[in-house]
Amino acid sequence: MNRHLGLALTVALMAACQSLDEDAQYAVVILSTAASHETINNTISSALDDRSVRIARNAFTESSLISLEPAVRPGVGQGDASGMTRGKPEQFRLLRTRTGCELQRVSTAQTYTLDGVQCRRETAY
Repeated sequence: MNRHLGLALTVALMAACQSLDEDAQYAVVILSTAASHETINNTISSALDDRSVRIARNAFTESSLISLEPAVRPGVGQGDASGMTRGKPEQFRLLRTRTGCELQRVSTAQTYTLDGVQCRRETAY
């Protein structure tokens, strides 16, 4: 009996998590302020193990997705024609959920709450 109850609870929790994901919608920032920009920038930096990042002031105002390409000074015999070594780009997506705006790191699907950021559902072109 307890085994069936445990299985039922596990299935219910999985369904609840899935429905939360289904409720999230791609979003764009409604009003980009210095404070909201700093919140987004700091959240991305934190998600990338506190690497220094600078995103454009209008990031997430027209699209729910941004890509960040790391640029690192090359070592001896490394680099491309521009003199930079390129790594795999990191993508972040802005989401609108029941509780507000969240930022998702696409490569890990981890989400981060964005307090003080106002967003709305992204509309298709």
